[in-house]
Amino acid sequence: MTIDRARLLLDRAPLVFLGAMTAAVGMASVLQSHQSPEALWAWVMVVLGVHLLRLAVSYRASQKGVLERAPQRWLFRLRLSVFAAGAVWAPIPLWLYPAAAPAQWFATLVLSAVAGAGMATLAMDTASAMLFILPFAVPVIARLVLADLPLLQMAGVLSAFYAIYLFSASWQMQKMFRELTLLRAQAAKQARVDHLTGLPNRVGLRLDLERALARSQRAGSVVAVGYIDLDDFKQVNDRHGHAAGDALLQQLAQRWRQELRASESIARLGGDEFVILIEDLDAEVRQAQIEAVAMRIHRAVEAPFAVTGTHAPARVGMTMGVACFPDHGETPDMLLRQADAAMYQSKQRKTTRAKWWQLSERSEPT
Repeated sequence: MTIDRARLLLDRAPLVFLGAMTAAVGMASVLQSHQSPEALWAWVMVVLGVHLLRLAVSYRASQKGVLERAPQRWLFRLRLSVFAAGAVWAPIPLWLYPAAAPAQWFATLVLSAVAGAGMATLAMDTASAMLFILPFAVPVIARLVLADLPLLQMAGVLSAFYAIYLFSASWQMQKMFRELTLLRAQAAKQARVDHLTGLPNRVGLRLDLERALARSQRAGSVVAVGYIDLDDFKQVNDRHGHAAGDALLQQLAQRWRQELRASESIARLGGDEFVILIEDLDAEVRQAQIEAVAMRIHRAVEAPFAVTGTHAPARVGMTMGVACFPDHGETPDMLLRQADAAMYQSKQRKTTRAKWWQLSERSEPT
């Protein structure tokens, strides 16, 4: 949610800049016959400087990975820049307000338009909308309410109701934005999860693998990818039905969750094929580390599975081929291909092999 709000402010910065400068130049052009032109154009330059600073902050936050590393801090900075963009309008009602009633109407109209435009662009974040509008809305309303002309006093009252309406609308828009953001996050999560087992699916695996390889490159560690195929799973489906097979996969996933550590994850590619991702391995002792992980995850199939609707428990085995980054490949596709090939070789020797998994025997050219 924090990142979404920050990105919203990032996206709006150029639009707010164009709108603010157009309104400021228009305001100064009309009011220069009622106020000091030097003061008005100096104010326009302050508006320009504040918005250029805001664009600089937005540009820095939009750089790859910057916002993600400290979203709360950048949201605060972006909101502070929004406050500054609103505060530069406060001099109009405080110091540069014209004495003539027609010019006052014009100034009030422009400030109301600025408030409405600011609300339209910032409505999804009520805090930012309030920070933008309040610095100049409060003094202009006070100026109008305290005016000598009843018509201007009425305009002040109406302006107060207008501000209240804008804040109410922003609150409702923020609620809608929050709900839509949550729905989008849920949809994105569902798109990465296998609905039967609750494990990451092929899409989730690719995302996890890409991030793991990036971390490995920075840390200089090894990442292992294990391609797992269940032995005799087809017989479970043929003998007991697909519902029994699904129940077995669900139990297997639950057992794996109990065995996995923070640096390990398992994804389901489909059917009875899975991939385990192992991070933070030491190149010098990687085979021993992989062996230790393999012993843990194999415990998941050492006990039989109680399958609903069957009299006898079901049993399956496992075959796994392992490829390591960077020796056996430098991309997710290369590693999966090498691990799959190693798994297939081990599968071919199922009756004679010494252990249920094997490491890839060759490197793939990059």
